[in-house]
Amino acid sequence: MDTLVGGAVALFVGIVLFPIDPVRLMRRHRAPLLEELALVLDEIHGALEANDHDVAADALGRARGLDALAARFVEAVDVGIETGRGSPLRRRTLTALRRNAVAAAELDLACRNVRVLARGAIRAADLRAHLPELTVEAVADLARAVRALGPALDDPARGGPAREAVLQAAGRASLGLEQTANLSATVIVGQVRSTASDLLKVLGVASEEAAPEVRAAAARARDDGQNFAAAVVDHNEDAAVAIDLPKDERRGVRRGRRGARRSRRGSAPQPAAGSAGSRSLTPCGAP
Repeated sequence: MDTLVGGAVALFVGIVLFPIDPVRLMRRHRAPLLEELALVLDEIHGALEANDHDVAADALGRARGLDALAARFVEAVDVGIETGRGSPLRRRTLTALRRNAVAAAELDLACRNVRVLARGAIRAADLRAHLPELTVEAVADLARAVRALGPALDDPARGGPAREAVLQAAGRASLGLEQTANLSATVIVGQVRSTASDLLKVLGVASEEAAPEVRAAAARARDDGQNFAAAVVDHNEDAAVAIDLPKDERRGVRRGRRGARRSRRGSAPQPAAGSAGSRSLTPCGAP
């Protein structure tokens, strides 16, 4: 009987009067997961940059170890929530803990997508596939986003840097895909965008809004790329006129400028030479 009473008193003191700090416990298990996930993404980025099979294989091995870290994070959040419910002194922590509970589930999905990304890096290295620099750098953007998640999960008002990095990753990856259509690049882009969608949900974006945000980021990147190309053409034409290029060369620059404008507006191309509405190319004085 004394043993039961002693145990009950100990539980009462430990859970109600002097409970553990659930937020500190949760952070203690969240930090290793985020750091290891970022390091795996760094390693994948290095593998893609160097087209190195061995580095990609190492990254896949590390990615498989993320499951145990994710499970510990989930367990710490669950214990924290139970502590918060049972202790009046810790109930104010429930909002932050529930926010991290949602994040834990989405981080688990992100870890799975990163494993697939590592497999894609292995295949790209084996095939010696050409990957656009923008697509490779998008993986580095994901690592930067992961490192910014801790402050964002503690305080949603500090989520700007993580969100910016996530959307930049999605935009860069998609823009890079326009430079090549090989299968390896398509797989890498798909996994970058899937991981970006997961990380947006970690930041509290609703599931039905995350994928559209990723698509919108990709569209903005394409538009920005077209505008930049058109600005370069404009600058080149101005430079051509300024240095007094021969007339036929200036005409070629202007044709390039018109082509860039058509691409930007999405308008139909001008009629081909010899078609209705095109300017006659018959030399002056010819019958």
